[in-house]
Amino acid sequence: MTEDRYVFTHTEVEDGHEGEGLGSLLVKEALDDVRARGGQIVPVCPFVTAYIERHQEYADLVDKELTARTAWCPPVQSEATGQTTRADAEGTMKTDFDSYEPGRPCWVDVMTTDVDASKQFYGQLFGWDAEDQFDDQGNRVYVMFSKAGRSTAGMAEMAPQQRASGMPPVWSTYIATDDADKTASRVSELGGTVIMPPMDVMSAGRMLVTQDPTGAFISFWQAGEHKGAALANAPGSFGWNELQTRDTAAAEQFYTDLIGWTASTSEGDMPYTEFQLDGESVAAMMPMPPMVPAEVPGLWLTYFVVEDCDASVATIEFAGGSVMAPPMDVPVGRFAAVSDPLGAVFAVIALSGEALE
Repeated sequence: MTEDRYVFTHTEVEDGHEGEGLGSLLVKEALDDVRARGGQIVPVCPFVTAYIERHQEYADLVDKELTARTAWCPPVQSEATGQTTRADAEGTMKTDFDSYEPGRPCWVDVMTTDVDASKQFYGQLFGWDAEDQFDDQGNRVYVMFSKAGRSTAGMAEMAPQQRASGMPPVWSTYIATDDADKTASRVSELGGTVIMPPMDVMSAGRMLVTQDPTGAFISFWQAGEHKGAALANAPGSFGWNELQTRDTAAAEQFYTDLIGWTASTSEGDMPYTEFQLDGESVAAMMPMPPMVPAEVPGLWLTYFVVEDCDASVATIEFAGGSVMAPPMDVPVGRFAAVSDPLGAVFAVIALSGEALE
């Protein structure tokens, strides 16, 4: 609770049907208390979101502007609701990679307005080393992040026209493909948009930037010398990628047809879909919370694994970043949604022992 804004993270009990369950009674009591105090709320929990959807008399309590900045928070999963978890699907998590099979997230990078400031921020947060890469004219064109000698992520400076358009700094997810040109053709056939056609990145590989039919940007990488992140699912590296969209049906159809993923959806107040490749969960999707303003587009959120979620959040705040949703517990660990000092949004998660077994 800060000033007159109340962040609703989760309830400790499961709810029954509308009008039943201790959970609903607790939420109602809390909302009545917020109204009595003249405050507003940021409902980052799908349980609270669903309750407000059913009881529109509380809709005026939602701080829509601040809620829009917390739209990427995943649902609180629970065995009691029957929802699956990543740990259920994967078992033992692989952390060292020398290649990625097509259809698996393989790389993430951030487009930013201040490369040097971002190098310092992410180095402090994740313990990354940064290596500048230059073109033939000596211009810095990219930054490769690594940890203990293993590549983890990348960074590029935003072009002047992107800055002029008001585009915010953003993290991007790349899906491995064995044929970027074929993927581009399929994107168009399936109702998506090719934003940047396949292009060679010197000898590193071939990249493609697209937008799915629901408006979320998603990129693809055909490996050359650069295979993707050498370190993943371990502290200081990305460990999960999640789509939030207003049309989950259209998105599911697009990605399953394009990539060959299968979708496993756990129903509830806020359905959660895990995209699977050969029975292994590799990415996820959830509905955009209904109170988020219409101008906020769908997005892919990158989760970075950390040793200690709360300590990482403290580091982020000390370094000038922002906390969009405070640390909260989920069955696979403890996570928070945050942004760097320049506005690029991501999440940090400390995985539980079960998730790492």
